[in-house]
Amino acid sequence: LPPLQPPSGAHQSELLQALLLWLDDEMGAVASGLNDGLSRTTCCVQRRPPARCWNPHLSVQLVKLEHSGATIEEVWLIRQQDKATADASQSSKVLQPELVAEEPLESRRAIVYNISSNESGSTALKPLRLDWRADSGLCFMSGGLSKECISMKVPTAPMSPETLLSHLKSLDKRVYDAQHFNSKHFCEHLFDLVEGTEETSKKRGA
Repeated sequence: LPPLQPPSGAHQSELLQALLLWLDDEMGAVASGLNDGLSRTTCCVQRRPPARCWNPHLSVQLVKLEHSGATIEEVWLIRQQDKATADASQSSKVLQPELVAEEPLESRRAIVYNISSNESGSTALKPLRLDWRADSGLCFMSGGLSKECISMKVPTAPMSPETLLSHLKSLDKRVYDAQHFNSKHFCEHLFDLVEGTEETSKKRGA
């Protein structure tokens, strides 16, 4: 296959303009944060609304990757079992026990996109992990590979960050629901949208 070319200047401008318009429509102003994109308020009587499936910081990160010419070479579906997840689970049970009571820790999922940075001389893939949680919504982190891999998929053709952004945009009105849209539903939906060859280590339902 011929090497992929970075988006043209006009295409880059269109992507940035579309993203900025989306952010304006959705938030008006983006609050500072680490990686969950949520604005925090303090109130002793008002309960936090259900987490919504969007993250402005992640959207900006994907646009930057698109502009750099990066491509997604592998997608991993993994069990969401690590110390950080366990700590977050305990924290969310204190804040909103009704949101997490029906999604056991052992059934939770995360999805990892292994990205080729398109830097000269670099062949290493850089993982971008997405988590969908009751307490903090859509989160992401660099790294996050796990031995608890359930399935791995190699896209038929290198997948663009813009494509992942469009997959996430289709979910941005969804909210966390322990029964109908939990981490397993979220990750398996995104995994199924990737066109490619799947290698399964264990049954997904396990």
